[in-house]
Amino acid sequence: MKCISIIISFVFIVFISLPSGLPAQQAEVQLIEIEVSPGDTLSRFAQRYLDEPHRWPELLQYNEIPTGDPNLIYPGDKIFVPVEMVRGEIADFIELRNQVRMRKSGQAAWSPAALGERLYPEDGIRTSANSSASIQYLASESYARIGENSLVFLTPEPAREDVVSLNIGQLRARDVKVLTDSAVIEPMRVSEYTAKVDEQKTTTLSVFRGSVDFISAGERVTVREGYMSRAEFDAPPIRPIELPDAPEFEGRGIDSDDAPAEFLASSDIDFTFFSERINMPAERVRRGEIEKVIMHISADEDFSQLLVEEEVDRASPDEFAHNLPDGDYFWRAAFIDSYGMTSRFSRPVQFTVSTAPPEIIIFSPEDKAELTSRIVTIRGRAVPRSRIHINGNPVRADDDGSFVAGLNLRYGENEINIKATDSLNRVSEKKITVNSILIEDKKEETKPRNVFVTLGIVSSALSIIAIALAIM
Repeated sequence: MKCISIIISFVFIVFISLPSGLPAQQAEVQLIEIEVSPGDTLSRFAQRYLDEPHRWPELLQYNEIPTGDPNLIYPGDKIFVPVEMVRGEIADFIELRNQVRMRKSGQAAWSPAALGERLYPEDGIRTSANSSASIQYLASESYARIGENSLVFLTPEPAREDVVSLNIGQLRARDVKVLTDSAVIEPMRVSEYTAKVDEQKTTTLSVFRGSVDFISAGERVTVREGYMSRAEFDAPPIRPIELPDAPEFEGRGIDSDDAPAEFLASSDIDFTFFSERINMPAERVRRGEIEKVIMHISADEDFSQLLVEEEVDRASPDEFAHNLPDGDYFWRAAFIDSYGMTSRFSRPVQFTVSTAPPEIIIFSPEDKAELTSRIVTIRGRAVPRSRIHINGNPVRADDDGSFVAGLNLRYGENEINIKATDSLNRVSEKKITVNSILIEDKKEETKPRNVFVTLGIVSSALSIIAIALAIM
């Protein structure tokens, strides 16, 4: 019995020593993804999140290192860290335009904000005229874009981190709780909206997606997509009213099949391209319904990957200027009236930036080819609807860009220049050389032949003369 007791005790000790339930615990751990920056190591991550650099092996239970070597992590790699380890870290700056300043919690001085800088509770953000900043929360997909002349503080609550206090100005947010002096804005899941606070502490809410609860003076109203409400200081929200009509425009919406996406041959995007497509009725301008235009450019049709969000003053559209790399994009627009109310957004329109010149493919002849013909046949293909010139002469191309043309050659080396101009006036040129060898060879072969013919004629003539003299 004593032996059995010892065995049972040993098994019990071993059992309680085992990390039982670890997979289940790991499954319940909420992780956030952090991108490795230049100079980062697992030791630095451990120092940052675990206070001790030698504790870096603890991070391996949440990560599979791409190189297989924990000592080799590179910028751009993703490291998963438990949310509870990220003590106090809330969000990052993901976009800054012009003059944006920030104030660290507990400090009095304001300093210039930096792209990628980490934000903590009670940090403040201040924007100047024609300036904006976007922040992305670490533990969720929530984000906020702070407009010009605005003052915002990060004020997380025990139940949620994505909470901000908007003292004055405006912001556009997705799933961020907004506190103002006159109201509380509590978004429901996947909601997008703008909040504005003026000098009289009046809060204006416009909802573009989902639904948002608007609370003021102890009363709550739900503002649905396509509606707005306003709450003055110490007064309940007004009954939601519909947002003004969206802009009308010329262009292809993503739900339209009548035309292909528009192409831009330049990466420099200004407001001219959009203003030619947005209809601004004179009557709406006269009534003050169009003071500014909000422009959105996104990498996806849901506008979850917003690349450009800017208010364009109708009186000074030249200030809108952006540079986009080659790729597919979507744009939409909304009007802002003289009271600061934002209209609905227009339906998305797709466009493509493509600055690469049109490709030219030459099937025949090959470059440096030696030919035994006075005429060469050139076969090739460019992008559809291209204009083709060979040595400056226009050549007809088929609808798919294919072309065939003949060219007379001279003896020796011949340079052939093929030029293609596409529908966006982008130009490509391709040069090949061919060597004609038969023309000169024929000349060399015909020289002795001509001598023999001449000698034959002379000989025949002499024979005729001799016969004639003999007869006489």
